[in-house]
Amino acid sequence: MKEYLKWIRSHSRLPTKGENPDLYDWIKFQKLNFRSLSFEQVKKLFLVGFSFGTLNGKWLAQLFELVDWNERKKVTGNKKLPKASRRLTIWVSYQRALKKRGWLLPERTKLLNNIGLDWDPTQNLWKSKFEQLIRFKKRFGHCRVPSGWNENPPLSNWVSRLRRDRKRLSRIRRESLDSIGFDWNVHKNNKEKHFQEAKAFYKRFGHCNVPATWKETPGLGCWIFTLRQKREELSKSDIRRLEKLRIDWDPQETQWNNQYSDLKAHFLKYGYCRVSQRRLENWASLQRTYMRQGTLKPKRVRQLNLIKFNWEGMYGHRKIRGRT
Repeated sequence: MKEYLKWIRSHSRLPTKGENPDLYDWIKFQKLNFRSLSFEQVKKLFLVGFSFGTLNGKWLAQLFELVDWNERKKVTGNKKLPKASRRLTIWVSYQRALKKRGWLLPERTKLLNNIGLDWDPTQNLWKSKFEQLIRFKKRFGHCRVPSGWNENPPLSNWVSRLRRDRKRLSRIRRESLDSIGFDWNVHKNNKEKHFQEAKAFYKRFGHCNVPATWKETPGLGCWIFTLRQKREELSKSDIRRLEKLRIDWDPQETQWNNQYSDLKAHFLKYGYCRVSQRRLENWASLQRTYMRQGTLKPKRVRQLNLIKFNWEGMYGHRKIRGRT
């Protein structure tokens, strides 16, 4: 190698057999035995401008461009590193295609193996994500990775794509996912899970009006709230199931009616609506506030007028005509 560099620096060309027989034979040997050279040997020769021929020279130029890009990727951690050129990307894809068909020369396969080329990135990505999903199940007991899971967003996105593209997956991949209990219809499974939780709540309390802040079964209260908001979109069978569990479709209306019934009972007993009970007095004060703001429903105004509701509080009572 040293003799080769010395000659090139002095002559800027390769020697003939007559000028330097030993160096000439060494150069010829390197070219003929290209297949047996190690990656480091090829790299050293390439970096000093050694010519392996037109075909091999172009191929090696692409190879070491890829090596350089990978090294910069490791140093920067893939941050602020531009994507590989389209030409390089196509070249790598072409090497994979040749290898798959058995057409890639052994010496080139050897060199690409030395730099750790991923011959099947799609399959290897699948294996990596599948292993991550198995670890998730061991940790949480299920495969329902939350949407946008902060701990591993790529896994969350991958699981979502699996459900979306189920029909496109190979039979082997579907069976692999089935073997670990993968939920293909997570929304349906969640619905049944929440129904069972609501049933348990009903057995305990006699209804399924779960507070949004209920901590014993996280998420159940929010689920019930969402069902109330989307009642018109629910199937008849789901509505029947919920009504068997005594769901209150409008708990705010129910609460208002209960308070009104208590106040009405007070009126029927005493003939007036001035109350000393703090709960009812607070509720009555709130109705006056809504009336002043113009947000009290006309129906409720009429109901309160029927029991001579005191709109002015402790200073007297004034009947207000319900709006139509």
